[in-house]
Amino acid sequence: FAKFSSTLQQSGFTSSAHDSALFIQQSTKDIILVLLNVNDMIIIGSDIDGIFILMQDLNRHFEIKDLVTVSYFLGLEVSTTSNLLPHASLTYSKIASTPLEPNIRFTPPDGTPLRDPTLYCTLVGSLVDWHGDPTDRCSTTGF
Repeated sequence: FAKFSSTLQQSGFTSSAHDSALFIQQSTKDIILVLLNVNDMIIIGSDIDGIFILMQDLNRHFEIKDLVTVSYFLGLEVSTTSNLLPHASLTYSKIASTPLEPNIRFTPPDGTPLRDPTLYCTLVGSLVDWHGDPTDRCSTTGF
């Protein structure tokens, strides 16, 4: 882990303050995230060229295999939804390191209810794949 962490830091990545296995490289317009778990790694981001360069650099130091797409990671099903951002009119949104105040707790009476929660429900439904009890909609993670 130390050698891998050092290699990423030499490539301009910083370790997340919240998770030592998450590495971030961010510019004013792009971001690349590297998430590690034992022998697995996910590299995602908006800078395709930067991801390609990173993979070439990592391949010089480590034996890696690019599986191109991922189906499961840490027991969670992963899928791509190419039309999610355009559907939510978020195509030209700007990256924010923390869009909400950290550690804030919301309760049901907080805020103003949405007039039409259809878009919200569609987006959340696209992000979360419920595998739990269909009567209480709890996922297998318990949330």
